[in-house]
Amino acid sequence: MTKSTGRRKEITIETKRTTKILSRRTIVLRPDPSLEAAIDEDAAAAEIELLTDKPETHKEKTTMIRLIKLAVTVLITLAAATATYAAWGDRDFTFGYEGVTHDPETTNCTPLNVALQPDGRFLITGFRTTALGKRIFLRRYLENGLPDLSFGQNGWAQSSASTSAFVHYEGERIVVMNSGKIAVFGVAGGQHAVWMYNANGTSDNAFGTNGRATLSVSTNLARSGIQAAGTNLLLLFSGSASGELLMLNPSGTPQTRWGNAGSVSTGLVGTQRMYRESSTGKILVAGRISGLQKLRVKRFMSNGTADSTFIQYEIGSDEQGYGEWISIEASHLLPLPNEGVLLSYSGIIQGPGHPSFTPHYYKTISVSGSETGGGHIGWAFGNFGAIRSDGKFVTSSDSEGRFWRKSYFAQLNDLEGTPVGMFDGWNLSASIVPAVILPDDRVLVVGKTSVIAMARLTAN
Repeated sequence: MTKSTGRRKEITIETKRTTKILSRRTIVLRPDPSLEAAIDEDAAAAEIELLTDKPETHKEKTTMIRLIKLAVTVLITLAAATATYAAWGDRDFTFGYEGVTHDPETTNCTPLNVALQPDGRFLITGFRTTALGKRIFLRRYLENGLPDLSFGQNGWAQSSASTSAFVHYEGERIVVMNSGKIAVFGVAGGQHAVWMYNANGTSDNAFGTNGRATLSVSTNLARSGIQAAGTNLLLLFSGSASGELLMLNPSGTPQTRWGNAGSVSTGLVGTQRMYRESSTGKILVAGRISGLQKLRVKRFMSNGTADSTFIQYEIGSDEQGYGEWISIEASHLLPLPNEGVLLSYSGIIQGPGHPSFTPHYYKTISVSGSETGGGHIGWAFGNFGAIRSDGKFVTSSDSEGRFWRKSYFAQLNDLEGTPVGMFDGWNLSASIVPAVILPDDRVLVVGKTSVIAMARLTAN
């Protein structure tokens, strides 16, 4: 059937078997005289006859083509998924370019820590090297790794605190308060300091002096941890002398109604780690017993007094029978989904007939202080450790070659095998490669090339 309208001609072809129409096609011809001359009623009739001869064959062929196309689409989708999520720790290709993003505005910046906000955005702190000394920075990024230009000034937090020439200021640890405010724990001119920012990246000038509080804690102690305690801040210091817990109120001064005028001695030495239970306010601290190569986990009540109901868990004997610990330090103290904590630790063991070596262990401890499990990990820890939503332990390590340094990330059920390799050529050891675990168990890792670089690891 042919219909002409001016210089436009349409030919409608119907394929019939008895009185049932099996297919219908409409061919629209553009105004090309040579093309119109080539298609006439006889040609259309011939095509109808051809299709009418074997309607089943035509239908089967069409169906087969559709099935093949569907199969190819499924295979391509599966292949892409397999390539992107082939194994735990692969780069997540849905993030940036092949799983990595770079921030070109961060030349001369060294990242020291990263923290996740509840809305998926994340914060990076550290220092920027300038001609006048190191300067603290806090930068916020969107979930896709791009700078959040609505934060502070073009993505950079702004502090009103004064700085002096040839004096160093560095951000080391971050905590996001329930109010949305952001606290950065670090060093200012050789003193311990905390900077407080509003949620939009401006300086919280009600905190300390113009948004920065300097702390009267011995500089022989290291800055080991920071956590939110309601509207207050809880800080942990550790070192060769007894560690100290310090509670700051919203103005940046010690909370005098807590502990001993705002501070509590941990009674532990060496590297210390802490965890504050959000539901009870109780605080667990892990560290070495003075004069002994043993670790102890202690718990304090929400008011800073010792918790007499908690068994002071201790570990230090060599379970493998290779000798005695000549060095032991806490690496991580992390909350478990089913209550209790995971303590990881490492050090040096030496014994008769055995060379010294550095084993690495983890133990799980109940809310009462009793041991519930553990194992031997077998490779070096970095500063990153986190617990997945399913209870698996994710941690980092590093390996150094002649011209390169790699950071490794692995989860507990993979640790007896080969670690997952990452970031060849980032030139930063795992001891200073910050990372954070995301709510869906993927891991965001921060490193440095000539600028700050970020990668996201898959969660399989």
